Amino acid sequence: MKLPKLGIIVLILGMMLAGCEVLIPRPADIPVSQDLPAIGQTAQRTINEANVAIVAAYRVIGQNVKDGIWTKEQAQGYHNKVTDMRRRVDEAQRLVDLGEFGKGKTQAEAVQALIVILHREIAAQARKEVK
Repeated sequence: MKLPKLGIIVLILGMMLAGCEVLIPRPADIPVSQDLPAIGQTAQRTINEANVAIVAAYRVIGQNVKDGIWTKEQAQGYHNKVTDMRRRVDEAQRLVDLGEFGKGKTQAEAVQALIVILHREIAAQARKEVK
């Protein structure tokens, strides 16, 4: 199964935050060591994409609290889920750092899939709260 490109995720988040200034780095702007083998570079790019999606999720959650859509208590559950995903990406990075490129890439791809699901859940819940 091919995962959605991060650009789609960022575009969706951008639409969710229409009118809000959110600066999210593009994964293509994050350098990847050319000293890594091809699989290592791919794994690192996947980790970079996951990290950018995590930053975007944290920002959306914070913005929903700031805009009064959610209370801090309501946002905490989503924040905890994103923090768990961040830990999983950190583990993927550790694997890549140890030279376990395939395992690191697989771990990061799994987290990316979960982040997409969480982004959809966050957007749906925010729309529900606004009604």
